[in-house]
Amino acid sequence: MSGEIPGQVPVKVYPWPVRLLVGGLVALSGLGLPASLVILTTYPRLLLPLARALFEARLILVLSVAPLLVARALQWLCTARISCDEETVHVIGRALRIDIPRASIDRLAPWVVPLPAAGFGFVMRSGKRLRYGVEARDLGKVQAKIGVPSAPLFLEHPSAAYAVARQRVVWRWYHLAFKFALFPLLPGLLIFRLHQFITFGGAFGEYYLSGLRPYLTTLTIYVAMTCMDCLLWASLWRTVGEIGAFAATQVRPSASVAIRRAIEVLCSLLYYGGIAAMILYAFLR
Repeated sequence: MSGEIPGQVPVKVYPWPVRLLVGGLVALSGLGLPASLVILTTYPRLLLPLARALFEARLILVLSVAPLLVARALQWLCTARISCDEETVHVIGRALRIDIPRASIDRLAPWVVPLPAAGFGFVMRSGKRLRYGVEARDLGKVQAKIGVPSAPLFLEHPSAAYAVARQRVVWRWYHLAFKFALFPLLPGLLIFRLHQFITFGGAFGEYYLSGLRPYLTTLTIYVAMTCMDCLLWASLWRTVGEIGAFAATQVRPSASVAIRRAIEVLCSLLYYGGIAAMILYAFLR
């Protein structure tokens, strides 16, 4: 099922209980990161850096990574393709084949809550809804492929407009590497250097006292801990931003692209600016 076959559009097809499960896991994974940040700030202070780093890593793995991995496995099992001919829409998946006469389709109904991602259901002319939902990476492409006469209004629905605007934001690997690996080195190295001066009396105090290996171990712990802290800090503003973008798009779906741009800029400012402000506060207070 890998790769795109000409004439077919890759999608994921869920029976409603599976969609409910996968959507819940994706939501849990997304909320697990800001929840980890809340737990860390309210948990009794862990004095040892290694203990705090391990505790933080376990929180991220249990509350975010594990649900996401299970959700991705279920999504892989639900992989399918849509193809069409003049009279029929064919949905073909793993141990699944649905043939829908075009004449019996009244409209496509976008999911009100785009979880696990953007998607829609088939509403038939009889008034009934097909019990399978379709998740699509490109809603416009799927809508054009199916070609339901009433579908032009499909992308004007607030939830569809939100999803399409969000899909236009593409984070390349080097953006993510800079944001969550290179940039956190700045606060990580500053905190490590401060720790060395306070605990050992100099920038290389632990190296002179205990040797290179303990010195590099402590450096690794502080940098890893700072990278995780930055990830949790970003997740906090991303969660707030997505809720705000979804709510604003419900009010003005025609402004979904502008809303998305504003949210992305705001999230970046709060991430980078917030970390810079906290560093300045720590050194100037």
